[in-house]
Amino acid sequence: MGGASNRNTDRLDDLARLLSQLGRLEPAVEHLKVAAELAPGDAEVANNLGFLLLTRGECTAAESELRRALELDPDLAHAWFNLGRLRFEDGAEAEAWPLFERAAELDPAYAAWLEEQRGASGPP
Repeated sequence: MGGASNRNTDRLDDLARLLSQLGRLEPAVEHLKVAAELAPGDAEVANNLGFLLLTRGECTAAESELRRALELDPDLAHAWFNLGRLRFEDGAEAEAWPLFERAAELDPAYAAWLEEQRGASGPP
């Protein structure tokens, strides 16, 4: 993929993040869908789209994007965490913990979060 496509994808991803922070999830998702079309091999874009779809309650589509992110980059801690969050919110807590643990293995920030959760009553 050319440099211009990468810059366009980065800009769409940045715009989607801003829109999301402003509570405008619909246009944020639409921008990330375009970014995903421009860069189907970008694990971060797939993860970000999966996260926003999860936030909107679109669990099936979110899981598909998060799994695609992990196929593209098995070491993407954010995607492991987001998939764990999805499984937890679906009521599959036993399935969520190993996903959270994998995120913690890959990113010290998630390791600290996981330790806090172990000291509390469980995941969020």
